[in-house]
This record gives sequence, C-alpha cells and structure tokens, in this order.
Amino acid sequence: MPATESDASSSSSRIQESARFESSSTKFEEAALESSTKSQRGSRGLSFSKIGVQSIWMKAIPKNFHSPRQIASEIRRLRGHSKSSIHERHRDFDTMRIVSPHRDMCRDLESEERKIAEEQVLKLSVEDPFIYLLFQECSREIQSKYHPSHDARFEILDEAVKNIHLKWSKLIADYSFRKNGYELDPEIMQSRCEALKETFRIENHPYIAVEYLPHVMALKFQYDEDLELLRQLWDHFLDCVEERGNLKVWIKNLDLCFRNIIVSRKPVDDFASPAQLARIAVYLVAHPKKVPFTLTTLFALPELNLRGPKDSSIYDATFSYLTPMGQWDLAKVSIYALSFIRSVRRSSNDEDFDLASYIQNFEMDMPLQQTIFGPQTRTWVKLYEVVDDAIATCRDACGIVNNGTLQDSVHRDMVELVGSSLRLITTLGDRENWSIIVREHFFLSQSVDIDCYHKREMLLEFREKTSYIEVLNDRERTQTQHQVTSGICRLTTIPQFRNVPYLRRYRMNGKLYITQEALPESLLQVINPWNRHNTFESLTVDIMHLDINVLTYLQINSGTTTPIFDCTGHYPILAGYEAFTGEPLYIAFVRREIFDGSSPWYFTTVKDGAPSVTYTDEVGEDHVTNVFFVLVLRHDPTDLPMSHSNEREGAMDPTGPVSWIEFWPHKRDESYGNETLRGDSLLTMFFEESRLRVVEERRVLDIIDGFS
Repeated sequence: MPATESDASSSSSRIQESARFESSSTKFEEAALESSTKSQRGSRGLSFSKIGVQSIWMKAIPKNFHSPRQIASEIRRLRGHSKSSIHERHRDFDTMRIVSPHRDMCRDLESEERKIAEEQVLKLSVEDPFIYLLFQECSREIQSKYHPSHDARFEILDEAVKNIHLKWSKLIADYSFRKNGYELDPEIMQSRCEALKETFRIENHPYIAVEYLPHVMALKFQYDEDLELLRQLWDHFLDCVEERGNLKVWIKNLDLCFRNIIVSRKPVDDFASPAQLARIAVYLVAHPKKVPFTLTTLFALPELNLRGPKDSSIYDATFSYLTPMGQWDLAKVSIYALSFIRSVRRSSNDEDFDLASYIQNFEMDMPLQQTIFGPQTRTWVKLYEVVDDAIATCRDACGIVNNGTLQDSVHRDMVELVGSSLRLITTLGDRENWSIIVREHFFLSQSVDIDCYHKREMLLEFREKTSYIEVLNDRERTQTQHQVTSGICRLTTIPQFRNVPYLRRYRMNGKLYITQEALPESLLQVINPWNRHNTFESLTVDIMHLDINVLTYLQINSGTTTPIFDCTGHYPILAGYEAFTGEPLYIAFVRREIFDGSSPWYFTTVKDGAPSVTYTDEVGEDHVTNVFFVLVLRHDPTDLPMSHSNEREGAMDPTGPVSWIEFWPHKRDESYGNETLRGDSLLTMFFEESRLRVVEERRVLDIIDGFS
C-alpha cells in the first residue's frame, strides 16, 4: 500500500516544501532530457519491453535471487522504500541517489518469465523515478549490443513515454494539481488534469497511467480543488473501463484503486458511488478474481444484531452493515446492490437475467460467492428491491401512487420474500431455530410493516391461510419496529417534515388556512385597519405536531389511475370541517417546480371525492390544480404503539395519534412541550401586538368618523 503523508504544520512550511517540489520536478525534467539526449547517440532509443527484459535483469545478481519479484524487492530494500513514501521519492529523487542500488542489478537482471519481469520494471519505474532513469541507461547499454537488423524486435522509447512518466511524477511530487504544489491557477490546474486524462488513450501506452493511478488515489489532498480534479480524472478512467472493459489493462489495478480510495478516506459518494460502480459492474462480474476487495467490501453480506438478550424477544433484531467507511443503513446498502444488479441485467440484454443463477452456475469458489449477489442470499436482494421502492417514494417526493397498489415487480418480490418468511415461521419452532425465526421476522418487519398499503397487499395475497394472517397481523412485531432507529420506518419518512415538523391551522371568518412557518396571505386582511368587515376576534390558530414516523402522503393526479381523492382505504389527516355544510376537510398540499430549482409546498384542504384543489401562492393569488397530495397515516391506528395513541388533553379533530392543539388566543402549554416548534413566543407576541394595534387604530378611526 502506498504510504500516506501528514499535513504541513503551517503555511510557510508548505511554501518552502512546494519550492522543493518545483526544484525536484525541474531536476526530473532535466534528467529525462539528458536521458533522451543520450539515447540519440545510439541508433534509436529503446524500451525494456522489446529489447528483452532478460538482458536487463540479473547478470550480476546474488545467486539466492531467483525471480523478478525477489530482485525487485531487493531493489526496493536498497532504495529504502520502506522508510519513504512515493511522494518523497518523486519529490526528492535526485537527493536520494546516494542510497541507490548497484547499477548492475538493474542492467543485468534477467528472468525466465518475461511478463513478470516487465511488470516489475514498470512498477519500480513508477514507484521510484531514479530507478526509472537508471533503467533507461541500462536499456541504452543493452541496445548498443544489438545489430540494427534486430530493430524490429524493439519498441522505440520516444518522448511520449517519458512525458507520461513526467506528468504523473509531477502530480505525485507536488501533491496537488496546483503549479509547483501551491500556486492556485484554475486554468493551469484544469489543463494538468486534461493532460493526465490523455495518458489513458490506447495510443498513449495506458498501462503506464494505470500503474500510477493507485498511488495517486492514495494521496490525501489538502484542497477541495484538487479533490474535484481527481474526481474528474477518476471518472474519466471509469469511462475508459466502461468503453473498453475487455482490455485487461483497465482491470489490472482497479481493486487497488478502490482500496486506496477507502483507506485515504476520500468521499465515497464522489469516488465509489452506486452510479460509478454500476457503470463498470459487468466488468467486475467478468473479472471477480481481479477485484476481490471491491466486491467483498462494497457488496458484503449484511448481519443481524440482537438488541437484547437472546430469549427476550424474537423481534429485537437490527440491521448491521459495517464497512471501512462506517456503518451503512439498509437504504444505502439497497441502492448500491440494486444499481449493480440492474446494470449487469441491462448489459446482458435479457430482462430475465438473474445474477444469482449466473454465479451459481459459472462462478463457483469466486469472490462473488462471498457477496450479496450469491444464490444463498436471494432473500436479501428481494428485501432490497422492496425497500428501495419504498425509499424512492420519499426520495423522489412522488408519494403513494395508484391508491397504494404496488407495482407488479415489487408485488412479486414481496410475495416471494414474505411467502418464504411465513413458511419458515409457521413450520419451525422458535427455540431450536432461533436465528432463523429472528431473521424471518426481521424480513417481515422491513417489508410488511413499511405501511398499511404493503400490509394490505400481503393480507389479500395470503388471505386463505389463517396461520399466515395471524403472523402478518402480529402487532408486537409492528410496534417493536417503530422503536428501531435504523429501521425502515425511520428511513422512509417525509424529508420536508424533518426541519419543520408541525402545521398551523388558521380559522378566519369561517374559513380554514393550513401553513407551516409562513403566515397565510389572508391574515393581512384581518389586521388591516381599513377593513372593518373583518374583526381580529374571528382569528384562532391551532398547531399540529407531525410525527414523521406515522405520516405519508397520497398522490392524486388526473392523468393516472387516481384522478380523484377517495377516502376509502386511507386514513387522511383531518384539517377541520367546512363552516356551512359541516363536511370534513382534509390536509392537502401542492408542490410547484420553480425556475431556480426549488419546489415549495403550498398547503390547502380537500374534500372527499374532489378532483382538484385550490391553493394560494406567496403573493396571494389563487390557483386550481388537479395534481396534488393528501396527507395520510402510514399505518392503521390500531397497529401503532400505545405512546402514539394516547389522547392529549385539549386535542381537537384527531386522526388516530395526530390532532390539533389550541395555540391562540388560548394556548394550552400543558398539552405539548415540543422543542421543535419554532417561533412560538414570537408568533404569540406578533398576534397580541397586532390585535392591540388593530383595536387602537379602529378606535381612532371611529373618533375621526365622529367628527366627519
């Protein structure tokens, strides 16, 4: 593994060190130029790949060295590689010649396995620039012994090859894309990055760049600009793998690159994201023995941990997926695994392609067997499919569609997953098969208990099997799941309610207005002293605390199978009642896409059977739309824990555990003490001051009217 560097202690020391970088880089250029000039004295400059590496290695080597790897290790020992980092060797290579190995060791090293010798020559050349120059000198000496008629066997060592080494060496020496390691010039930095991208072209000897890449991925860059350019360089390399993955050169050091990304603590989202791994998934599957670390680290088998003593409860299992980057939750693991599987399926041009079957038939005793993709872990993959679909509802803010009916593919995965778990639970004894029973109940809790819609479909699917229905309706399992902080209930909450987990209800002149933090536009009319038809006394304000674990929302869209809002089969949150008809009104909202990329929510109310809603924007204009969302309970109220169902004193218009509490003009402080309710005191002060001001202004107006 490449050694890592500590950060500079001060800016002055970094500047001094950067000056040394510039000096060393210049020396490397001069040495390379000198090497090039010397090569012109012979007939042609030749590389060791064509002049026969056997002639470079091992004529004067001690007899106890028998392989290229042993000889290369001895060279590293003599050069003191264990006591220096690759950054130091590229930065200070000229000053380290004093500890260089015997020149004959490089010149006469030979081997029966030419390919291995070539690999060691390239590795040493990348790891130590002085060794690279020394190999050049050795190649010229050997070249001079050959007759020109043998030139067809040789590869010309041209300026392009030396330039490739130089570009990468400067990056490692400078520890930055910045000129000389410290000069911030975005154009120069970008040009250096583009020049390095060019070294991956097939005609530019990409095997050299591929050998340097793992060392660069191990560098711990200090500046965000460097990290961004490295991400660009890495993405370009992945493009090369994606386009020409059949070339072995791309796969050669891929595993080491991912290892160094993780060890150097680079952002996984930028360097090993699900999308990046999906791009090269088919090649990782084709060469599993070349990438064991990548496969077994990013796609490892999950574990289940018991939260309490073994025989306390069969429901006390929690998901565990510990990686070198920390603990991953079920959502993240699902995205990684499914992005990979779907990419391989697309590449196969077969919608029915099954990776687990492929591994079972063709990849025995391979690293893939130790991953989540193996045939023994099919149930986990089915769970991932169900979880990913549920999370997408929150991530994409699309809501529950089709009245809660699952997509066909998700329904099939649910039936296979849940059916398997129910069979094992109802046929095996708890005590003798403890671990199996715990696992199967975990699968049910993370799928059936996502919401009442997933549960409803499974109850309908297995309605003729009484024993299955009893397990599905197990309230202890459902309620225990609500207490798991890393479980599916916490992973599928409404993101918009995390920062502002409450709603306010304004009653003015018989009408209801629902908002979060903003004040309704109609409130301005109430506090306007010139509007004598509205009195401030008609205003009341209530607050509803939103428990994000028990709420979700339905999507109503005229262009889908749910063109109108129908309460049947749902638990919509009650906003109140219409003043004149007494009809119930439910909380709805509209999401609008704004030109700046934001998508604000506008809350309103909706009646049962309504095909559209009316909402008011920021400037007080009313709009009608037939695409909207209705806030509903995720679960049947009877499935919620008792802590969610306790009635609060003063609760109004409840929907299961959700209810309204008076805020103004009479605030029930004892009814709630939620610290997340923002601006309570300021809002109360605003209302009180506004009320007093309106009263005073109208009193003055009445006096003025008396004199007119």
